[in-house]
Amino acid sequence: MSEPSPTGDTDFLHANKAKLKRGLRRFDVFFLLLCSLVGLDTIGSLASSGHQAFSWLLILALLFFVPYGLIVAELSAAFPLEGGQYIWSRMAYGRFAAGIIQLVYWLSNPVWVGGTLCVVAMETFSKFVHPLSGIWTYIAGLIFIWAGVTSTSVSLRLGRWVPAAGAWARIVLLGAFFVSTIVYGVERGVQPLDSGTFMPTYAGLIVLCRSSCSPS
Repeated sequence: MSEPSPTGDTDFLHANKAKLKRGLRRFDVFFLLLCSLVGLDTIGSLASSGHQAFSWLLILALLFFVPYGLIVAELSAAFPLEGGQYIWSRMAYGRFAAGIIQLVYWLSNPVWVGGTLCVVAMETFSKFVHPLSGIWTYIAGLIFIWAGVTSTSVSLRLGRWVPAAGAWARIVLLGAFFVSTIVYGVERGVQPLDSGTFMPTYAGLIVLCRSSCSPS
């Protein structure tokens, strides 16, 4: 039996909306957003951009993050169906186009998780916890990758604790960075702020885009 098309079918929309169950609470959504927007693996590259990183973050927030959030809010309110981006694309362009869009959307995740993120995690563990070498490097990488895959495959009842743990880790770590910066500034002083260093440059934009556009 073919799946009913949701395009223009009001009964279909109401029937599916009635089946939806609230699986995330307000704090769960907040933690999920915190994990999505705050990437600890990009702090170094952001800091290397200097003061212009603040300028570009403000510009990108106004021109990208705010409109993107409004688009998602409007679509999710107008079409409250499970599937998000896939279902919205299928309603507009059909199943084949929706499949291609979803494939392209997730295509970078295996490269990111199995490449950049995994390397950063193992290097951090090796430097601050215990050195990794030889076969242990591959074992640690496989454990990291499959732990990530497992966390996205479990039920929402259990999976929602993963972003919660990540959010609290970010809060604690960034709080420690903030306090250490204040202590360093009090003891050794800080560099004077020059308005010219806040001027956005093309090179700074490239670094910031590579940092903030990583999948999360």
